[in-house]
This record gives sequence, C-alpha cells and structure tokens, in this order.
Amino acid sequence: MSRNFRLGSRDMGKAGYYALDRERKAGQISYSTVATNSQRFNDFCDYAKSVGINKMENVTHDILRGYADHLKNENLSTSTIQNRISSVNSVMSAATGGRWTALTAVHDLNVKRRTRVRTQVADGMNRTGVEDAAKCLRTAGLENAAGVIELARDLGLRCKEASLLPLSHAVLQAEKFGHVTINYGTKGHQARQVPVSGKALERLRLLAAGCPEICLVPDMQTYRQFVDSELREARSVLKIHKISRPHELRAAYAQERYEQLIEQGVAEKNARMVVSEELGHHRIDVVSSYIVRDRL
Repeated sequence: MSRNFRLGSRDMGKAGYYALDRERKAGQISYSTVATNSQRFNDFCDYAKSVGINKMENVTHDILRGYADHLKNENLSTSTIQNRISSVNSVMSAATGGRWTALTAVHDLNVKRRTRVRTQVADGMNRTGVEDAAKCLRTAGLENAAGVIELARDLGLRCKEASLLPLSHAVLQAEKFGHVTINYGTKGHQARQVPVSGKALERLRLLAAGCPEICLVPDMQTYRQFVDSELREARSVLKIHKISRPHELRAAYAQERYEQLIEQGVAEKNARMVVSEELGHHRIDVVSSYIVRDRL
C-alpha cells in the first residue's frame, strides 16, 4: 500500500495515528502525545478533504497556510490554533521520517502570540509543601521523580531538563562557577545558564550522591518511558499536596527569583529579562504568565 507514505491505511487520519504510534514504540513520544496529536490531526484531515486533499503526499505548506486561515476565521483561541498547527507539523514529520519542514504558527502563519497574565501565585511557593511531596514520592519508591520536582522548584527547570541533567557534572560546574549550564531537553536546543547556590547546591549534591546513573532517567528507560511511568505516577502525589502540575514549580521558582531581584534593587524590566533568560524563554513578555506582580 503506497498511499500515505506506506503507513498501512488509505485514510489520512489513521495513517497519521500509525506514524505517531511508530514514534511511541521507538520511545520518542508518549501515549498521551499520540492521542492528543492524532485527535487534532483528524480536524486537519476534515479540512484537507474539503479542499480536495485525500492523501498525505499531497499535503503542502500552502495547504497548511489555508488551514491556518480557516482556523482564524473560526474565531478559535490563539492557543487552540497554535496547538492544532503544531500537531499537523508533528504528524507530517513523523509520517515523512523528519523530511517535513515545520511552519510555525506565529512566524510563518501570522497567528497571534499567546498572551496570558497570571493572577494567582504559583502552586509550590510554600517550600514545605514541596518537601513534603518529595518525601511522599520517595516513600512510594519514586526517588527519581522526587528529584525532578526538586530541580523544577530549585532551578526552574522543565521536567525534561531536570530529568536529563547530568548531576555529577552539574555539581562540579556549580561549585566552580556558581551556575549550571542547561543543555539537554531545552526547547529549540538553546542552552542557558541558571545560578546555583545555597540550598539549591546542597540539593544538587544530594541528588548526585544518591543517583547511581548519569541523570534521573534510569539507564534501562528512554525519557518518554520515564514520563509514562514514574513521572505519571508522581502527578497524583503532587495534587494531594496542592500542586496541580510540575510546571507550577517552575513558575514558583520564577516568582521567587523575580522578588529576590526586585528586593536587590534591580529595575523591574531588567528583573523580568533575567527571569526570562533563566527560564529559557528570552522574551520578557512571557514572564507575565509565571509571576504575579501584585504580591510585592
């Protein structure tokens, strides 16, 4: 069967699912990612059929541009439009073995940037609650997940960044330079430096001493397998401790860091830029989705 890049179905939607599932079996993405992207891709397939496209080989950048215009005319939220376009890119990349050149919603398709202003402080501002959650995770045998949430809170790392951080090397770097360079798991493969001192350095030393492997992902697992097993189990424990999701710990880091800089006399705009760079965004406007200014 040659249609749809020999993925095993003449139906575009099913072929897209098979392409994603192939990546899941290779340990590259999770079950939830397959389900989410497949569902969104089906919406694109409906649009494609309406303009005469019935197989993936005929999907072009012009078709995706038309789809973006169609979504904008539907008065959908910016985040919904961006997510649907991202899913089309993901499926087409999986189907073509990486030969598809992704179009970004903002830069290539003129979709507005997401704008969000946080009105409530992040979960996890209370460090005692985070420590209690980590203790419960360790009691449940989820040692590595506990380390991930601690790094998210202490250094503002994404889950993937915390999971893949080479711990012993990070300790040496922090002791010598006062910061660690985040190279692995970053968005856009953009490295950045995050300051480490005091309790954060102590935590890093403890994690490195207690982890027999290079990073918190077990040697016998891929990162995606780690997400689908230990990190998935950890989420329910976090919710018991009033932490809705790991990303909130990253926001708690941002809030605390911002307040420290302001108290040190750093101008607000400069403080926001520092926080943005430490989070790996490099855009000052993004900080509004992490911090609540009125807390000061």
